[in-house]
Amino acid sequence: MSVREDEAEIVREVFDRCLKGKSPVAIALVLHKRGIRTVYGKEWTQGTVRALLDSRHVAGIHMHQGEEVGPGKWPAVIDAGTWAEVRTRREYRSAIHRRMVIRPVKLLTGPTGPGARAGLPNERCNPGC
Repeated sequence: MSVREDEAEIVREVFDRCLKGKSPVAIALVLHKRGIRTVYGKEWTQGTVRALLDSRHVAGIHMHQGEEVGPGKWPAVIDAGTWAEVRTRREYRSAIHRRMVIRPVKLLTGPTGPGARAGLPNERCNPGC
């Protein structure tokens, strides 16, 4: 099995841009503007970029039923260290995003209950408020 160098260059560029802090959306946009298509002839999207960044295949890691079973019998396009670094950064960003999305937001911080909109005291409010 051999590596198509033109495709390998795109893979390396995607990983390099990710390591430089570019998002999958930004990477897909750059490839789209240059008219570069995936190996299947489709336009790059954030989903295809994410799939590539998550793929152990490009690092020469053989998977079977979701488990790593060792090195592949094909040449790696990305070294395992680069793949692992990208994976670590993506997991970190994902964890931060999850925390931001899940964190409850308190929109109402003042008195609540019947009459609160009219400025009338309610059962939670002291008579002087």
